[in-house]
Amino acid sequence: MTEQGYDNWWSFVNEHLVRLGEIRISKKMGTDDLEEMRNYNIKENGFILIPDAEQLIIEYETNRKEYPKFELFLPKLVEQLNSFNKIDIKNKMAAANNGYK
Repeated sequence: MTEQGYDNWWSFVNEHLVRLGEIRISKKMGTDDLEEMRNYNIKENGFILIPDAEQLIIEYETNRKEYPKFELFLPKLVEQLNSFNKIDIKNKMAAANNGYK
């Protein structure tokens, strides 16, 4: 990720959130190549935390009464992203390299 300009954990996390937002907006718009976009971001660009973050963001999308503002949900998402350790990251990298679907 350093080659792409993400030289610290929080810039890496921030870009995951940007890519995740792009994916979820594209889903709501009915974009035809959504899976291609998702796979490209995970496999080619290395945003390996997107699948986990996307599962959590679906909780936000389906519980808008509990989370009327995204800022109320954001700490939960950041907590999830911050919870991964080196072994988790290595396992997610291996899974992405072996064909995330």
